[in-house]
Amino acid sequence: MDSLIGPLALVVRYPDEGAVIAARDSTFLFGSTGTGRATVTVNGMPVKVWPNGAWLAWVPLPADSVMRFTATAVTGSDSASVTRTVRRPRRFAPPSRAAWVDTTSLSPQGQVWWPADEWLPLSLRAAPGSSVSLWDGGTQLAQLVPDTRLQQVDEGIRAFDR
Repeated sequence: MDSLIGPLALVVRYPDEGAVIAARDSTFLFGSTGTGRATVTVNGMPVKVWPNGAWLAWVPLPADSVMRFTATAVTGSDSASVTRTVRRPRRFAPPSRAAWVDTTSLSPQGQVWWPADEWLPLSLRAAPGSSVSLWDGGTQLAQLVPDTRLQQVDEGIRAFDR
């Protein structure tokens, strides 16, 4: 059967409904139409459709934390729409004052059983350029040092970025 001819069957394969998208300014959606003769738009922007009906859309992300994308496919006699609602992950917003520690970033939290002859890795998020120490009463137990590793790259960016 010719892959151009078939009934319209719009499907969005990614992202799933309710997915969390960690990208900051743009992301992609992809799916299929069931026919290569369909035209597809995502939020009104035209998207290329391959002869087998597959499509891939690169779309800008609005500033909102909850985002809606509507994919619409049209053939000469039929149309279909699918809406996906996705959201951004919660991101830490540092306070405006000069010195701060994000208490939700402390790790580990609670009681920890650790061998006495091994270092216990501690981490937290603090104001850039801060000097952070761990104290017990009036005794300084440790001076923390900045983590100079690069931030983790999101999977979507890793898969499609150059």
